[in-house]
Amino acid sequence: MAYAAASNVAEYTPGLLEGGDNFTSSTKPTKTAVSRFVDAGYAIINGRLEGAGYSTPVSTGATIYEQLVDLNALYAAGRAEMVRMTARTAATERTRSQMFMDQFNSGMDALLKMNLARAGATRASAGALYVGGISSSDKDARNADTDRVKPRFNRGQWRASGTARPSGTDSVSDESE
Repeated sequence: MAYAAASNVAEYTPGLLEGGDNFTSSTKPTKTAVSRFVDAGYAIINGRLEGAGYSTPVSTGATIYEQLVDLNALYAAGRAEMVRMTARTAATERTRSQMFMDQFNSGMDALLKMNLARAGATRASAGALYVGGISSSDKDARNADTDRVKPRFNRGQWRASGTARPSGTDSVSDESE
């Protein structure tokens, strides 16, 4: 079940409806084609949400649900406008289809920059940072793990020579070592 329906797409594309208020089997594109476009948009939205660590589909009670309906309709409207494209366009011209797709892509990018868990989406996975162990044996066990990502930074990596550094209860400079 997609977030949007053909009627949501019709709100964006009244010029494609041939005087009606929704897509039918005689409009171009047909209601069946628009439903495929809606389903394709739904799959793209869910794929991007899952890639960001959220469970899909997002429930209708979530605050962001209406935004997902709009994004789904924008994607399908862009695809529907592609079907009817008859005018020539230069390389720098923008068609209605391109504008809908740009709005869809920028809307998805903006959405994925948000903390969607606060807007009602369920977090499927959460990353965890590891900054060190509690004991030496814990640190040794982590360092021995071959699947562990090696740290990018090391203690003393940017230490300037000749500067004092703590060692026990006193300071020792690099030159006295």
